[in-house]
Parts: sequence; structure tokens; C-alpha cells
Amino acid sequence: IFRDRKIMKREQFLNLSRSSYLAAKLSILLLISAFQALAFTLVGNLILDVHNGMFSYWLVLFATAFFANTLGLNISASFNSVITIYILIPILLIPQMILSGAFFSFDKLHPAISSHKHVPIIADLMVARWAMETLAVDLYKNNPYEKPLYQLEHIESVASYHQNYLIPELRTHLQKAEDALRTDQLEQLQDHVPVLRNEIGKQNHLMAYPNYQKVLEPSRFTEATADSVRAYLDRLEKRFQNVYNNAAARKDELVKERMEAMGGASEYTAFKKAHTNDQLNTFVRNLDVAQRAVRVGDEYVQKIDPIYHYPVVKGPFNYRAHFNAPKKPFMGQLWNTFEFNVGMIFFFSFVLIITLYFETLRWLLALPSRLRSRKRSQ
Repeated sequence: IFRDRKIMKREQFLNLSRSSYLAAKLSILLLISAFQALAFTLVGNLILDVHNGMFSYWLVLFATAFFANTLGLNISASFNSVITIYILIPILLIPQMILSGAFFSFDKLHPAISSHKHVPIIADLMVARWAMETLAVDLYKNNPYEKPLYQLEHIESVASYHQNYLIPELRTHLQKAEDALRTDQLEQLQDHVPVLRNEIGKQNHLMAYPNYQKVLEPSRFTEATADSVRAYLDRLEKRFQNVYNNAAARKDELVKERMEAMGGASEYTAFKKAHTNDQLNTFVRNLDVAQRAVRVGDEYVQKIDPIYHYPVVKGPFNYRAHFNAPKKPFMGQLWNTFEFNVGMIFFFSFVLIITLYFETLRWLLALPSRLRSRKRSQ
């Protein structure tokens, strides 16, 4: 567009259609990008020995290229210097790489912009983050080996997290609350009882703790309350233990059936090796995280196994979730991460198509000079 500017100015009296011009530009770029994405997928999957996800790879790469093309056209149409355009390219690419989630955890960002619960807003503005998460989740969750086992492993993961990480933390808070009660350090109750109330409230749909919001108030906490909470946690732990054992038994049966269908253990092991990757497994399950459960305020946030942890639906337009979530909340329900993330990438692209057509970026860049000239004229 930058190089065509003189031609367009010379032919401006011919009433050429701007929409047709932009559509032609974008169509050619998208055709080239579609071929490039296909070639990259074919060669890349062959070299990396990836046996599944061909269409997923291609679609995500093509959607990302779609965004890159529209972003590039916006830049080309908005600046008057080719040097400025070239300088902007690394400035735009570096944040995409840093905030894609591939190089380091979002938890390592500055506390002012990071969050243990959700992907930071600034990362949500990066298309590379949506693309990276899409491929990681899809290739782990929907490969031929994992797909039949995923729901059972999801149940195992939920039960294991509560049984091995959350409930022990709640028992620690309960013990500290009892100690504070016995030593008359009542201000310490404010640090522990609200955690018990909030986390028990999250489990109330599974196992009711009657009137927990009023009972588990720091001002009403007594030895009898502590005993009832301890008994509740014991019952809750047994429930999750039974859930885990049942899911593990069903999973063992399914693995045995698939093993017999494939001809034996060695064939099944080879099948697993062909469709899984240890590094991807570590990445989407966050196995190298130091803390499996992190306290944030008066609640705990799960850090282990994000690929098995469903986000909470909080409102019709709330889409936020943790990184590598298997589903995304939106419009009051959960959507598969692949469809939602690809939709987000195309949404960003269509927004840039609108800004390209109306030359929004060029208008914004010229706005300060127009305001200064208006002040001088006044």
C-alpha cells in the first residue's frame, strides 16, 4: 500500500473502488499464506514426527498469517516512511514472542499486570498467545492416544488435586485457626477462617456444609466449629479418593481393551510414543511448577494440571481463563479452546480489516498534529 500510494494519487479521479483494491491485496496475501502454512505444516510435521493435528496446525498458522497480513497492511497504509515501517516490525514481533506463553510463565511477569487466576490482559492482546495455546491444548487433548482417556484423566486430576494439595492446605489453616483460638490471638482467625469458608463453599455443591457462610465467620469460630470442619474435610477427602479410584479403574479397563485391540503392550507403547510428547505433557500440565496450589487472597488457585481444570463461568461476556485451559467461558457456557481461540484470532483480523478500510491508524497518528494546529488557529 505504501508503494502504491503515488499510483493511487495519480488515478484518484478514476473513481477506483478502495474496497476492491484492499480485497485484491488481501486475497493475494491470503492465498500465499495458505500455501506457506500448508508447506510449513507438511515439512514441520515430517521433521518433528508429528502424526496428528495436520488440519489444526494449518488452520492456526493460516489464522495467524491472516492477522499478520491485516496488521502489515495497516502499517503500510498508515506511515509515510518505509524506514519507519521496517523499524516497527521487530517492535511488533518481540511482544508477540515474549507474551505468547511459550518462553516463560505468565506468573513471572510484574505483579501489576500478572495474575494467578487468568492470563494477563496484555497477553490476551497478543495473537501469538491464542495460537500457542490452541496448538498446545489441541495436540495434547485430541491426539489419537489421549482423546479416549481425557475425560477419565480429567476426573483423576480433579480428585487428585483436592485430595493431595487443597485439603492438606485447608487442614493447615484449620489447625492454625484452632491454635489462634486457644491462645486468644483472635486477629489470626481473620487470616485462616475466610479461606476455609471460601474453599468449602466451592465444594458445597458436591457435599453440603449447612449454612457455611454464617457458621464459618471468624467471630463465630469455636472448638465445635473446628471439629465439624475437620469431620467435613475427612468426608470430602474420602469422596475424592473414591472418585479417583473409580476413574482409575475405568481407565485401566479402557487401556487394557485398547492394548488387546492393538495386539499387545509393545504395540500400545509404540502407539503412545508416536502420538505423545513429554515436553508438551510437561507444558500443558505445568508439571515443573513449584507450588501446586497458590493462595490468592482468601482462596486457593490451582496451578497444577491446567489442561484438566475447567474455568468458572461468571458472566455472559467474561471470557477470561487460565493458560492452557481445555475450555473457555463465554455467553454463559464453556466452549472448546480450539474453536474459541481460532475465533478470537479471526476476530482480531476482522477488526484490523475495518481499521484498514477506514484508515483508523493513520487518522489516530495524525490526530495530535491536527489538535495542535487547531489550538494555534484559536
